[in-house]
Amino acid sequence: MSKGQLFRRLLAEKPFIVTPGITNALHALIVSLAAMRTGMKAFWDYAVDLGERGAAAEMEFEKVLAGHAMSTFHDFAGFAKIRELEQKYLPADEFNMRYEKSQGR
Repeated sequence: MSKGQLFRRLLAEKPFIVTPGITNALHALIVSLAAMRTGMKAFWDYAVDLGERGAAAEMEFEKVLAGHAMSTFHDFAGFAKIRELEQKYLPADEFNMRYEKSQGR
């Protein structure tokens, strides 16, 4: 039995799955491994391209990312919301000290 056949059997047949949580755990494992592997592939492809084409690879990558949900880490991580909360709850002098020499993030 191949690995693919085994995973399909594990997902389709549940006679040896003892608790309901195991099904969800198995799905989470498969998804998390897929996420890791896709990330590894993307990083490898980018690194090879960067090695071959240098700055041109980075400039093209920036164009591909424009408008994508993952285009900037700061936006994805919600730093703007953190700053908004800090401005709301921190004393003005402390807030200003944090951001006066920063890039605004």
